[in-house]
Amino acid sequence: MSEWERKIASLNLVGYQKHVFLCVGESCGGEQGERTWQFLKARLGELGLSKPGQVLVHRSKSPCLRICGGGPILVIYPDGVWYRQVNEAICERIISEHLVDGNRVEEALLCQNQVLGKGPSG
Repeated sequence: MSEWERKIASLNLVGYQKHVFLCVGESCGGEQGERTWQFLKARLGELGLSKPGQVLVHRSKSPCLRICGGGPILVIYPDGVWYRQVNEAICERIISEHLVDGNRVEEALLCQNQVLGKGPSG
């Protein structure tokens, strides 16, 4: 098995169910974005959603999602759901209500990409 194949397997890149992107850029929350990122990583790990080789939720940190202000911005694919002002408390709700239970967190909803389909509760 090559190095790339091992990395792909460890991240379960062909089998994860959701991909979460979090903007941590300066114009999108900066320090709050970084705190939220650390919370997201830890919480997904605690819940077993990012267990090596069995990743159900893949996460990526982004320096910019092109919606400056109102951040941190968090996007979930394949649902196409965009959330705004995501701090640790909102992130916890997104994890439990959206990622685990399949329901959008309406209070933090920025928009939903309709091209991708309905997604959770929509």
